Amino acid sequence: MHVAWVQQVLRGSWPVRDFVEPGMPLTVALSALAQVVFGHGLFAELVLCTAMLAVAGRTDLLARDADSVGRNNRRHEADETIGTIHR
Repeated sequence: MHVAWVQQVLRGSWPVRDFVEPGMPLTVALSALAQVVFGHGLFAELVLCTAMLAVAGRTDLLARDADSVGRNNRRHEADETIGTIHR
């Protein structure tokens, strides 16, 4: 359905003023940008979805790396604390 909304935006209509839009303006804007760059049609949607999945995957990997670094630091601090208690 959002592809129809995107086509209306590309023809000059405004969401909410000219057609009912359920509150996803960023989705419509990104899809409109993709269709301007990659041509009108579903190929633009495919490229956009693939790019968003790649961004989400990379964000997940970065978050896991940051968490593992913090976890290793906490583990090292705990080992030092336990080592000083048992001496």
